[in-house]
Amino acid sequence: MDHRAKTIKILFIVLQIGMGSLFIIAGTLKILDPSNFLTAIETFQLLPYPLAYISAYLLPWLEIICGLALILNKGQQSALIILTALIAVFIIALALSWGRGLDIVCGCFGKPGSSKTNYPLLLTRNFAILAALILILIRNKK
Repeated sequence: MDHRAKTIKILFIVLQIGMGSLFIIAGTLKILDPSNFLTAIETFQLLPYPLAYISAYLLPWLEIICGLALILNKGQQSALIILTALIAVFIIALALSWGRGLDIVCGCFGKPGSSKTNYPLLLTRNFAILAALILILIRNKK
């Protein structure tokens, strides 16, 4: 393996661990304050309360399990597909909320600030996460 190939392999390992860590942290913060995450889900006005409630308690565990799968290299392909789908759905939810003029709470990394929703920033961040997940997914299929 030449130097360039080794460098690319190391970069993908770092990206994989980084993405796994990101989802473990995000999931853990949501588990520590599930009522705050439920409130965040409700600001999107997309799910009836029972589904929002179930989502608030199950999604964080799914994020943590998938994050661990990325880091530990176990069930990685499934984890990548699940996380890619979750981020894609979240991007759609953001776009719908922005289009409806809602001031939503992201709820991804703990308690939100009190400022108006910065949709361009949220969408950019989530498209970057989506791109990273897709890159890892494509790389792992080779």
